Amino acid sequence: MKLPLNNSYALLMIMLTPKKDPIIKKALIKAAKNNQIQWEKLLYQANVQMCTPLWYSQLKDDQFLSYLPTDLVDYLLEIYHSNQIRNQQLQEALLTLLVEFNKADIDTLLLKGAATFCDQLFVEEGSRFMGDLDILVPEDKLESCQKILRDLAYKKLPNENIESDELATNVRHHQLPRYILPNTVVAVEIHFKISYGLAGRMIPVQSAWKTCQPIVFKGQKTSVLSADHKVLLNTVHALLPYREFIRGHISLLHLNEFVRLGEHYSDNINWTLWFQVAQQYSLHREFKAYRSLAIEYMNTSIDTSVDQKETLGVNHRILFIGHYDACLEEKPSTYHQIKRLFYRIYYYMNLPKWMWNNLCYAPHWKNIPTRFFFCLKKILSINSWLKI
Repeated sequence: MKLPLNNSYALLMIMLTPKKDPIIKKALIKAAKNNQIQWEKLLYQANVQMCTPLWYSQLKDDQFLSYLPTDLVDYLLEIYHSNQIRNQQLQEALLTLLVEFNKADIDTLLLKGAATFCDQLFVEEGSRFMGDLDILVPEDKLESCQKILRDLAYKKLPNENIESDELATNVRHHQLPRYILPNTVVAVEIHFKISYGLAGRMIPVQSAWKTCQPIVFKGQKTSVLSADHKVLLNTVHALLPYREFIRGHISLLHLNEFVRLGEHYSDNINWTLWFQVAQQYSLHREFKAYRSLAIEYMNTSIDTSVDQKETLGVNHRILFIGHYDACLEEKPSTYHQIKRLFYRIYYYMNLPKWMWNNLCYAPHWKNIPTRFFFCLKKILSINSWLKI
């Protein structure tokens, strides 16, 4: 594969992969020596993707730092150390919470970033950036959890959306409002369901608890999702909640973690099941695009036997939109403007379907009228149009 030197999104994707093809590695070194790599644009892209610490860690592992400008290395190291300190504080907060939850006999299941503290996906503890700690607990333990958080001096952040929905929290949402520990970086989200909307229905909370894996984190018992559920949650979390796939915005932080999960749990993941879930919810196109990006640009050995046809045309859209720095040019070409308009039309055409599928709503027969109500509410909401 020819290096995409003119696309910072695609090039950063290649640089972030933990298992590089030797030929690609040599090509990267050659390009760096010949001053063909635009480091400023790559840094901008890494910051947008929230994977600057991970980029530094991978450059270090690949013994590539000597090819970077010295001031860039210094900056990346500073960002990495800051994130390392942040993650240490999050780990300490997680340990404290687990101690208290275990004392109160509350089962816990760590999700997303919090789970990576336990499975060594990232050897360097400062590699992965995370915004908060996501912890799943049984729904009947929510009040006890809130009391523990208050006793530990956590403060609840008001959530106007929850208060204005006029539906019971456990019907409309999947977690409590966020709690923060004042004067620290620590934020906690207590879940009673795995996720929101369609993503949440794809991993029923009962199934998550039934198949979870018990672990011990620094002497405290807790649990994590099964390997199959981990890779499924990563996929849907990267593609669905905020219209990511139809916007063409695929997070490289999530994609890199997808690759690492696939490599780390290669003997435990049932890729056929993963794809069957995609087909069940009419997301096979989205899943194939996500997987093909990982295979083509991140050199992963994910099983492709379930479906050999990759959606490279869709990936072209993602690569085009992901190339953020092209949008910063003062006078984008006519060709660029036409393509962006075309992809924007694609987004608007697919938005109604996304909205219909991803709204949270009442269960069973109450589903349809409540879904109509929230669709109409979003259509008439100025805030919703501003988000679009």
